[in-house]
Amino acid sequence: MLETYHIGSSIIKSNDMNILSIIHQSLEDGYFVDPCIDAFFIPGKVYYGNTHIAHTMLITGYDADTQTFQVLTNVKSGKYTDLNVKLEDFLRSCRTNFFEGVTILKKKHWSSFYCNR
Repeated sequence: MLETYHIGSSIIKSNDMNILSIIHQSLEDGYFVDPCIDAFFIPGKVYYGNTHIAHTMLITGYDADTQTFQVLTNVKSGKYTDLNVKLEDFLRSCRTNFFEGVTILKKKHWSSFYCNR
């Protein structure tokens, strides 16, 4: 149903890979990106500013003018919602030991599924 690839943080760090290049190229190629980041640095997340914890958010786009990622994530209300994440906040969330890497995913062309949101 989904085509997925995972790149762990140790591979990204030991190969001096640029996380932004990975994300931008993946989005350009039609993939979504699901990074596991330190939620402490992401405004709107349940753990923002009070707890360092590895947590995911689905990146669906990037706005170069505002330098923000468009993401779908679980927020303080306990529901999934669209959120704009500043590039600087995202990068901070990738610089701690709670950053676990990224999963890149795309719906396979022959599959279908329904999401009611």
